[in-house]
Amino acid sequence: MSETLLSGLAPADSDTGPEVTPLGEGRMVREDGWREVHRLFHVERRSKAEIARQLALDRKTVRGILQASAWQAYTRTERADTLLAEPDADPIAQPP
Repeated sequence: MSETLLSGLAPADSDTGPEVTPLGEGRMVREDGWREVHRLFHVERRSKAEIARQLALDRKTVRGILQASAWQAYTRTERADTLLAEPDADPIAQPP
């Protein structure tokens, strides 16, 4: 972590900031970012809004991180209700 991140003089670097999924479906916070949010809130006594500004996160994301007792990696749930989920389905085939 850089000293500028810890002193609050510059926005978060890419190591602690949110990441974008390969499908571009959204931003997620990695474990090091989760730890940084907890450190800023509990050790440095920073407000949630200040942490959100510093780490370029939404305030609701910071709130959710602080409510979680432990970091959990994001896993996308399997969907069985789509045609592509069926192994032998041809999505281009016309109905009889």
